Amino acid sequence: MPGKKSCLSAGDFKALSFIFLLGLILRLIYILPLTYVPYSDAAAYANAARDLARGEGFLAEYEMAEQYPLYIYFLGGLFYLFGENYLLIRIVQAFLGALTGVLTFFLAKRITEDGKLGLIAGLVVALYPDLILHTGSLMTEPLYTFLLTLLLLTWHISLDQNSWSWRIITGLVMGLAYLTKAILIGFIPLALLWEWVKTWPSWRSALRSTLIIVVVSIGICAPWLVRNWSIYGTMFPPFPQLTESLWGGNNPQANGYWLQHPGTEEQKAYMATLSIPERRNYAKKQALTWIRENPGAFLKLVGLKISRLFSLKPDGSYKGNFYGKYAEALIPVIAKAVLWILVIVGLVHTFLFRKRLGLLYALFLSQVLITIIFFAYARYLGPLIPALAVLAAYGVKILFQSRPYFRKKPWPMKVSSWVTIALLVLLIGNWGWDAARNLGTFRVWQQVDSLKQFQRQTLEKLEKNIRPSTSP
Repeated sequence: MPGKKSCLSAGDFKALSFIFLLGLILRLIYILPLTYVPYSDAAAYANAARDLARGEGFLAEYEMAEQYPLYIYFLGGLFYLFGENYLLIRIVQAFLGALTGVLTFFLAKRITEDGKLGLIAGLVVALYPDLILHTGSLMTEPLYTFLLTLLLLTWHISLDQNSWSWRIITGLVMGLAYLTKAILIGFIPLALLWEWVKTWPSWRSALRSTLIIVVVSIGICAPWLVRNWSIYGTMFPPFPQLTESLWGGNNPQANGYWLQHPGTEEQKAYMATLSIPERRNYAKKQALTWIRENPGAFLKLVGLKISRLFSLKPDGSYKGNFYGKYAEALIPVIAKAVLWILVIVGLVHTFLFRKRLGLLYALFLSQVLITIIFFAYARYLGPLIPALAVLAAYGVKILFQSRPYFRKKPWPMKVSSWVTIALLVLLIGNWGWDAARNLGTFRVWQQVDSLKQFQRQTLEKLEKNIRPSTSP
């Protein structure tokens, strides 16, 4: 396996420039025609950011924004400096997306010490359709994906150099990433556990090193936690989305995705009378009670969640504003299928190097566990794409060697080859089953015929979802 040092050659610099420019150009091509303003969840972020720009702080009516303060500060800062210019925000996010491809190159090259694999991984991020889609949305994904990739990179550098300064930087990035999307909390303990196991029996040294990361990250989050405690009496986000998501993913009507309003009409009416802490506790009780009383149904639901996590459903509805009416769903589906095939091949054949790839495994496992506990949501896979791109780069290397993959090894094939075939059969079988179960879904993705129609429908929703702007 590669060593721990790497340097940037002239060829690497050309590769970085190509990754950055390609990623930026594709994202600009996508966002420049977009004129619709945010609605639904994105409108909540925009409204909270507008309040910040006006100096009003975080208002209670936008509790959802309390979960992800850094993205609100990101939007609020841009609003304050440049006015409510959504095109500018999308351009900034396009640069973040292009830079994420660059970070992926460095991450892959540091792990593998192979510039070609770094180029492949970076190109996956630059070209991946769902990541391009995120650029046009005022959601946390563009910023969180950038910070998460930076966290993986700085953590690897701190491990390779055994440097306190890089540990501090890693803690800083971890704190910022958590303040962008709280789902990171599922990755952190697995990553820390991996480092302790990796350095065994010198676990005390690893414990000291990881303690630096944790302390710095808590220090970054401390002002926000203290603020929550002073207002709500809890350090964690007061919005009951966590437990309502738990109930929405685990109930008699659950289908593997999120059921937004679970329960009977009587339960919904009762919840409307409760305070936020009471709603949070009530939703948690309902979910845990159902799981405890229906273990068989829960296990079946877990299988359905995993199936839908690895389905080919695109990450969002493209609505004809990039690829065209019919290609808008087909291209992301093909991209996702190719990515997962390469990831499976790379995952199996790099298992012997798991100490080097442990952070990537921990990130992937954390998403699987979150899916099992809550529900499958395609958008949450987006920030994992840079990590998966590293495994996919290994898959490309293995499949496209000088001799055909399945003919290179004499019969009988190695265990790794059999495991790869079994997982690919299982994966493709799941795709076929999911397509049969959701017959007609592809047509649903084509409900909007054109960008103009999408924009018209969006504008009709504004009165319900976003307050008028007083910005010029």
